[in-house]
Amino acid sequence: EGGGAGHGGADSRAMLLVVGWASGWQNGVVPSILPFATAPYGGGWEYLAANTASMLVDPLASVIPLAYRASPAGVVRITLAWTALGVYSLVVALQSPRPLLIDSPALGGAVIVGTAVCRSAMLSYTKVMANYHLKCSSASPAETQRRLEHSGTMMQVGATVAAALFFYLVNVA
Repeated sequence: EGGGAGHGGADSRAMLLVVGWASGWQNGVVPSILPFATAPYGGGWEYLAANTASMLVDPLASVIPLAYRASPAGVVRITLAWTALGVYSLVVALQSPRPLLIDSPALGGAVIVGTAVCRSAMLSYTKVMANYHLKCSSASPAETQRRLEHSGTMMQVGATVAAALFFYLVNVA
């Protein structure tokens, strides 16, 4: 089980970066690429990917830390895993309208929804765990407050930067 007063500044910085990275993907990258990644496979896949993740998987993934808590290094490893799934979705979106598995739309749609759901679950889990480690590694209530305020700032910065970047890439470039 992770957490505790032994975490140093490097772990806190890593957790803040994870929070910013996750918020960027969740609020900027995914909404920009998901329509392009799912549309070639036919109607319904985007709806299924987005709604399954937001209404079912994300809330369930957020309670997993009650039973299993990853260490800060584990959080970083999980972040790398969901980032790889996100890159797969990005590659499929870039290949639109002729992405991988276009000749088998049911399989292609199921794969893209599966990767979206897995990515979303891991992303939600890492955000919860990163904030858990920020909270638990603080030596005082004032430090806890400061770290969680920094986490909120990183959430906003990550989401804003990614949304602006992907707005430009999708609509201008």
